[in-house]
Amino acid sequence: MTRALLYAALAGALTACIDTRLSLGQHDAPPTGDGDGDGDGDGDGDGLPPDMDATFVPPPITGGAGGMTGGAPVMPPPDAGPDLDADLPSPPASPCEERVTMSATLACAIDEGGFAGQSGGGPPPMLTTTTLSFEAPRAGQSFVRASGSLVFEAWNATFTGRIEGNLDCARGFFVALIQEGEMSMPGIPPAPFFGRLEGRLDPDTAAIAGPWWHGPDPGTPVCIGDWAAAPR
Repeated sequence: MTRALLYAALAGALTACIDTRLSLGQHDAPPTGDGDGDGDGDGDGDGLPPDMDATFVPPPITGGAGGMTGGAPVMPPPDAGPDLDADLPSPPASPCEERVTMSATLACAIDEGGFAGQSGGGPPPMLTTTTLSFEAPRAGQSFVRASGSLVFEAWNATFTGRIEGNLDCARGFFVALIQEGEMSMPGIPPAPFFGRLEGRLDPDTAAIAGPWWHGPDPGTPVCIGDWAAAPR
């Protein structure tokens, strides 16, 4: 009996606190919002709360732990890219600045009129290589001496000699002569031959290139062509 009285008192207290009649069936929920259909309650239809309108811009993310600490935005350093200077090759050594050794290639073909009086198609062109050594430049002098041996075979003959010349660093012009030139063929006594090389110095590559000739007489070149030399 006591328990029944307690339940009755509790039900009465709950009934007194509820102003709206309870419905155990279907019912419509009380209207919310401002009637514009976005449910934010401010009547502007943007769906944002009243304290956040359409012009709201979120604050910038700043550096620090979690990326949201105070202070100015921390931007990553710009990409400096590769070190282009480190990838550039060293400039070639110039004979006008230091002692230099060059590899030279010489090619020529028989001039019209033939070699030693021959006529017709003439012998084939010749090609040879050698090494030119340029001495170290001396203070106060613009000329640099160069020398190299010259040995090649062409037209069933053997040619030997030396190349001796000077490089004018002021004008970038090179001139050399074939010294002690000797041509020998089987069954024929050795005979002298002569020659001359000219060229221009390329200041960017330190290479030298130009025309050259050689023949049995100092004033009548027979084999004429081009030659070039570059630092080794």
